[in-house]
Amino acid sequence: MHPKDHIGGAGFVSDHFAHNNPTIIASKRIRHDLKSKDDRDPTSVFGNNRGVPIPEKLEAAEYRELSVGGLRFELQKIHAHQPGDLFIFLDKSVPENAAAGIDTSVFMVVDTVFPGWIPLFPTNLNPDVASYYEAMDVILGYDFDVLMAGHLTRMGTKADVQLNRDLFADILEGATAGFAAVSQADVGAGTAVSDPTNPNAGNVWLLFTELIARQTDMCAAYVLDSASRGRDWLAEVAGVDLTLRTQHTQTPQQPPLGSKTPTGVVRTAFKFW
Repeated sequence: MHPKDHIGGAGFVSDHFAHNNPTIIASKRIRHDLKSKDDRDPTSVFGNNRGVPIPEKLEAAEYRELSVGGLRFELQKIHAHQPGDLFIFLDKSVPENAAAGIDTSVFMVVDTVFPGWIPLFPTNLNPDVASYYEAMDVILGYDFDVLMAGHLTRMGTKADVQLNRDLFADILEGATAGFAAVSQADVGAGTAVSDPTNPNAGNVWLLFTELIARQTDMCAAYVLDSASRGRDWLAEVAGVDLTLRTQHTQTPQQPPLGSKTPTGVVRTAFKFW
């Protein structure tokens, strides 16, 4: 499996196992993205400057099964981290696998669930929040014992996937609450962007950054008040106290019109918007 990021050292892995003639595979989309880098100047920041090997693409008909060393794996596109990424499932109940002594079902999907932890980046860099959230249900639909997640400090289980899904369901509820509680009209009145006599007059970016910041505050407050809904995210999920606000996009606050220097204040906006 060949995702688009974390591949800077793929060439070293390929070289190390060269005596086994390894095959690197990816979806058609991921292969296309990597091939486009290979077609550019390899010395540029946009080129394949680390010599990442170009994977063989998997056609749609090949997604269901892959046989390696007498074991049978299931592969599918999942769009959990990046469009076109794959998951791999080793099912202990498949006759070939059981005959080989496989007694543990393993599900591998990287950069999606961080067992016991909140993701560091917003939905771990997946721009399609709906796909990220729906991927949790896809993963939970499989009967596995061990989750290979790629990060962070241990292997995972289905309980870790459910925990991550529950947390993001709460964050989505918080985003909805933030939208409902703070209106553009209220923020407009407070920033005086419509008052021609005010230095902020016409500063549209000030209006939007203040709107997003206040809605974000409401969302964060909702999530951190989870104890009132029978959950305690600070106790259940590591890193919530540090990275909850990284589940949104940061945007700089614009200075008032006429100001010669930026205010330096950083505002944030939940990426779910």
